[in-house]
Amino acid sequence: MLVQPLQMLSHSFYVAASRLKDELLLVVTNKNPKKAISIYKARWEIETLFACLKTRGFCLEDTHLTYPDRIEKLIFALSIAFCWGYKLGNVAANAVPISIKKHGRKAKSLFRYGLDKIREILLETPRCFNLFLWLLKLFDPLLSSSIPKRIFL
Repeated sequence: MLVQPLQMLSHSFYVAASRLKDELLLVVTNKNPKKAISIYKARWEIETLFACLKTRGFCLEDTHLTYPDRIEKLIFALSIAFCWGYKLGNVAANAVPISIKKHGRKAKSLFRYGLDKIREILLETPRCFNLFLWLLKLFDPLLSSSIPKRIFL
């Protein structure tokens, strides 16, 4: 991390760095460089959420909504669905790991894996009623104890 600011075209900036698994993350900032990496991490998580809401799952932009109250309600519902998908994806990946592609990255994100499982369960609800109840329990652990504790996906 550069503690002394660099100058370029009459602007001061700092460079913060962090070693990742296979690469180096560099963040250029005009603010406190000690907080730059953690702020960037939080922002990246938000960007990932928006990507899932837009193109990687829910296609939010395809709704063409313009009324703020309707957009707010839709984002509320999609945020719950996102959390549900992510949580189920995490559980499902522990039961059946996500395949790894040739380039070394997972074929699907935890969110996409979970969203695909939710879709699969909802489309086959009559056949998978216990699985659907278990899925609800993931979202609210206070649901009835009669729901099976574990179901293999």
